[in-house]
Amino acid sequence: YRAPEHLSDLVVECGLSPDYLGLLRSGQGSLSEVATATARGYVNNGVSVWLDLGDSGSAAFDHGPARAFAHGFALRIVGGGKPFEFRIGAGRSIEATS
Repeated sequence: YRAPEHLSDLVVECGLSPDYLGLLRSGQGSLSEVATATARGYVNNGVSVWLDLGDSGSAAFDHGPARAFAHGFALRIVGGGKPFEFRIGAGRSIEATS
């Protein structure tokens, strides 16, 4: 992302729903948070989805709690002034996508 210069921060919110059908059928009871040094996400029934900031030094995960929605959680990334990027990953387990 490249924010307009007059913005000091840009916030991007991403909703994550691993195993969406399982979440529809059973709710969020088996959903758990996963994290690495550069990534945050969720796992449900052996399926993981995550956001990875890699070495994007101008972006960070918001320190507040993730926002729950009907079938998942939304994570917020805050980018401070400079261009930044993040990657969306999915698979059996969280892994670096850089």
